[in-house]
Amino acid sequence: MTIDVSMVRAESLERLIVETRLLFRSLRGASSRVRLGGDETAARRSVLIDLARGGPRTVPALAASRHISRQATQSLINALAADGLVARRPNPEHRRSWLWHATPWGRERAGHLRERERQVLGGLDGAPEADRLDAASKVLAEMRVLLDDLGI
Repeated sequence: MTIDVSMVRAESLERLIVETRLLFRSLRGASSRVRLGGDETAARRSVLIDLARGGPRTVPALAASRHISRQATQSLINALAADGLVARRPNPEHRRSWLWHATPWGRERAGHLRERERQVLGGLDGAPEADRLDAASKVLAEMRVLLDDLGI
């Protein structure tokens, strides 16, 4: 009996995708336990932390990196700006598309949010060891790049 390697790989990929979707739902459900008060939804936290860690970006760039609409991203940015967590500055490469960045208070808030996330995640009993988590992260990153390259 001959084993079809491509079929085995496809089945393994399907299992990975199913588990990734389930993990995403679990993370979304658990996100309410990481709040520091206020209106810090998972989406707001994610945008704020991305700007604090990755530096200034345009709304279209943020939207593309999240695979969500520019309008949804703009709404998040507007809410964060109203709270003084992000601010805009002119974009030297595009006159009509502002660069958004975390304010000093936004960077501080993002730091507190990341610390709270680390506390919650660090307290997970039975979590895999760091080397297994790193290996899983690498596989997921490889798959993300492959899918992004396909334009999916």
